[in-house]
Amino acid sequence: MFSGMSLKKIKIKIQYNGGKESWIYAKQQIDLSGLYPVYKYTEEKAPLLSSGATSSIFEFGYVVFLDCKNPLATTSAAACPCPTNPTELVSDPRYGTICKEEVEPELQICTAYNTPLDCTCSKSSTGLYPQATCEKEKLCHDLQDKTEIQCPCIDGDERAFCITCTAKDTPSSECKCPKDDEGDYSQEKCEADKPSFDKESTGSVRATLGMIAAAVVFPALVLLV
Repeated sequence: MFSGMSLKKIKIKIQYNGGKESWIYAKQQIDLSGLYPVYKYTEEKAPLLSSGATSSIFEFGYVVFLDCKNPLATTSAAACPCPTNPTELVSDPRYGTICKEEVEPELQICTAYNTPLDCTCSKSSTGLYPQATCEKEKLCHDLQDKTEIQCPCIDGDERAFCITCTAKDTPSSECKCPKDDEGDYSQEKCEADKPSFDKESTGSVRATLGMIAAAVVFPALVLLV
C-alpha cells in the first residue's frame, strides 16, 4: 500500500503547474570529500499522486502515497473511509477492528409491528410476518386520513365511514349500513336512504334526453309556422 522516497524536511509545498499538482521539496546532498562536510540542497518534485494512489501525505520526511482500494489492517478510517457496502466491508482487512464501529449497524427485521423498535419489514412474501402484512400494519397504525381501500375498518375504528348508521345520515352521511335487518334501523331501510348512483345516473340520462328532444322539437315548430 505504501511507497515513498527519503526527503529532508527543509521546505515543502504543493505546486500547481501545467494542470498537475506536485510536491516541491528540498533534497539534501552531503559532500564528505573535504575536511568538513558540505551540505547542498536542490529543488526536487514528487507527484502529488502516484499511479493508482487515491491520496498522499508528507510525513516524517517521506511522501507517502495511499491506495484506498487496497487498505492495510492498520489504515485509519480518516485516511481511507470504511466501506458501507456489506459485501465490501467483510472483505476489508480492517473489518471487525477499525471498521467495526464505522459502518451503520445492520437493520433489524420486524417480527411483529415495530418489533424490535425501528425495525425494517422483511423482503420475503412468506413467513410468520411477511412483507405485505408488515407494510400494511406500518401504513395503518395511524388511521387518520387513510381511506377504506388503504386501511379496511377494524373494531373501534372512529373514521366516519367505519361507524354504523343508527338512522338516516346518523351520526354522519358517511356512516355504513348495518350488516343485518335487526334493530330499529335495518340494512334494507339504510340502503334505501343512501343516495343511489344508479338512480341519479338514470335521472340525469332522462333529463339529458328531454333537453335533446326539446331542442329538436322547437326548431321544427318554428319551420311549420
